[in-house]
Amino acid sequence: MKLPNDENSLVLKGGRLIDGKGGTPTDNSALIIRGDRIEAVGKVDEVSIPPEAQVVEISGMTVMPGLIDAHCHILGIKSMHLLASVLEPHELRGMRAVMDAWRIIDSGFTTVRDCGNPNALHLKKAIEEGSIIGPRIMSCGAIITQTGGHGD
Repeated sequence: MKLPNDENSLVLKGGRLIDGKGGTPTDNSALIIRGDRIEAVGKVDEVSIPPEAQVVEISGMTVMPGLIDAHCHILGIKSMHLLASVLEPHELRGMRAVMDAWRIIDSGFTTVRDCGNPNALHLKKAIEEGSIIGPRIMSCGAIITQTGGHGD
């Protein structure tokens, strides 16, 4: 997430903060974002909230770092039946993959490693250019396999 103007601040106030370091969650927290950086975190009464900041009340909600899926295939397929997936048009699978990318980010995963899918490189580009919403994608492109293996 990046705010349109680096001078503007966004404050997420009042929620529970899990910082990902293994400590106890912080209730009634404030998370201050300026541009594309987290500027400060802590209890609401311990951080200095900029007067010009846009404040979003998030009481009853939890803020935590994005999750990472280290092995996925954003293929846009509905069935693991080999014949069904081979007979489907690539364009249809591509459209489904766009929705799959949105579902991934909506589920809290901000980064995925696609381990074998040449279309993931196109999906990655569309996400990076802002055409669609989705996670950061790290992809090997076509599946890496031995000759005659499961990806051949």
